Amino acid sequence: MKVESVILGPETGQYAGRGQDAQSLGAIAAAGRRAEHMGFDVVNTPEAGHDAFLPLGIVAEHTTTIRLGTNVAI
Repeated sequence: MKVESVILGPETGQYAGRGQDAQSLGAIAAAGRRAEHMGFDVVNTPEAGHDAFLPLGIVAEHTTTIRLGTNVAI
């Protein structure tokens, strides 16, 4: 399964209407683990035409200390 998410961003083309390459669930999990390993406290995902919640659920499953949040999710 592929998910369109900006957790692996920044990808500015999405804001020009060109979208962003979909990422595999494994790539999203790896990005979350990498952010945690690098010492980040929080991972945020914006809605901005993407699912803001699914990537956070994947990151939650594959990390232990990082906090999760959305940057606006209507």
